[in-house]
Amino acid sequence: MHDLATSLGREFYFRFDELGKETKVGVKTRHLSFSMLSDPLSENFDVFGRVKFLRTFLLVNLRESPFHSEEAVRLIMLNLKYVRVLSFNEFSGLDALPDSIGTAFPSLKYLRNYPLPWKIFGLKEVMWSPCLRPSPTAAAYSFLGDCLPASLTQLTIFNCNKLHFSNKNEDHDFLPSLPLDIFINLNKLHIYNCENIGCVTVSQSLPKLASFSIVKCPNFVSFPTQGLPAPNLFQFTISDCNKLESLPSHMNTLLPKLEYLYIDDCPEIESFPEGGMPPSLRTLWITNCHKLLGSPSLASMDMLSELHIRGPCEEVNSFPKEGLALLPPSLTVLELYSLQNVETLECKGLLHLTSLQRLTIRECPKLENMVGERLPASLIKLQIYGCPLLQQRCRMKHLQIWPKISYIRGIQIEGKWFP
Repeated sequence: MHDLATSLGREFYFRFDELGKETKVGVKTRHLSFSMLSDPLSENFDVFGRVKFLRTFLLVNLRESPFHSEEAVRLIMLNLKYVRVLSFNEFSGLDALPDSIGTAFPSLKYLRNYPLPWKIFGLKEVMWSPCLRPSPTAAAYSFLGDCLPASLTQLTIFNCNKLHFSNKNEDHDFLPSLPLDIFINLNKLHIYNCENIGCVTVSQSLPKLASFSIVKCPNFVSFPTQGLPAPNLFQFTISDCNKLESLPSHMNTLLPKLEYLYIDDCPEIESFPEGGMPPSLRTLWITNCHKLLGSPSLASMDMLSELHIRGPCEEVNSFPKEGLALLPPSLTVLELYSLQNVETLECKGLLHLTSLQRLTIRECPKLENMVGERLPASLIKLQIYGCPLLQQRCRMKHLQIWPKISYIRGIQIEGKWFP
């Protein structure tokens, strides 16, 4: 049966180290991948004519371009009108694609690892990364403001450490800014590992933006002073921005539909914006932001239903620690994760959480004690993972632990119900 499936599959999927004029590729082929051409491209046009219904076209580790002119690329495109996935993995030889790529590939949904510079029209989603081995002489990757098509709704930019956004008024003594105005039609924008981006600018509303991530941008220092006007932003992630000191201002009014906020490894952020958080906010993740956990405004976030706190937060040896802010009383879910030095859970500091239904404690290797009368009476589920000292005491029904949790209907230790 396996041999039959393999035989049938070969009609539709071809993966070659070398593609040449003698390669037996048929009209039924839907997925084609190769690493090199054994014959000149001029002798291989017939191959692309035979795969006119191709859906996936992957060039893998192809160091030197087989496409020595834009005309050659155009001729190939004429035969690949049904391609949905186009990838140039570790591909450094292609200088340009025709401006009409979106028109030539009307079914194209996903373009990956295309080296800059580029102009693309007619696409809905682009994953943008420079080649893994860009030219060492390249001073910057230039991003012109008029090159994004109106049809583009999702854009991911990563590993572009020399990314430059064209701005005639920009002072080049400073790190480039990220002008969100050129992304006016995007639904999703994700920026990863772009070392030279220093700030975000915007002069108009971003009505379509629903998901925005800025991750591993170590020199990113600020959002616009007037705030981030994204009335339909649903999910917002800020991660590994070590120099960022504050969240966008006026979040309570400018982000009225924000439900998920992830703040990860931004140790210099000390407080939430004046005016509070959006009333729509339901889930908040705070990872390794010890200063932010001390913000008094955390207690007033009565719109929150889920709070996830992740360490290491090495300064914290008990939770809730004296000096940390009170937790919002509206919480129904609280997760404590990887608080490396926490030894004691202070039950008294949690008793005001009268709506709390689930408490999850993960990877707190030193946690052993519970101090206080009991956990909140509303709790119906307690989950403990990767906390060997506490788990041992729970299994022993230790007198310092068991009376504080025995009333909880559902207790899970390493995924298994207890007792």
